Amino acid sequence: MARANADQAAFDAKVDAAPSDDGGVNGKTQKQSVGQQSRRAYLSTLRKVIDTSDIILQVLDARDPMGTRIHPSIEDTILSHYDKKMVLVLNKIDLIPKEAV
Repeated sequence: MARANADQAAFDAKVDAAPSDDGGVNGKTQKQSVGQQSRRAYLSTLRKVIDTSDIILQVLDARDPMGTRIHPSIEDTILSHYDKKMVLVLNKIDLIPKEAV
């Protein structure tokens, strides 16, 4: 988890340091609006998929299952529908040591 946070901080620093097309005046605002549009589109698509599904498969990376889970609030929202079930699937299980399994 700490490594993911460090990688995210490094990425954010790199993106903030990149020159923008407008000379840096509106770069931060533009980045936020694009991010908000992406999130809105993601949540809209997720809502459609959940509404049409009976079972939701959440595929987790076996090397970092807690880091690859969806946000707890979204998971709680999905599971609040009494007719929805969620199955957690571990992917890449062959890449971790047998002692850890």
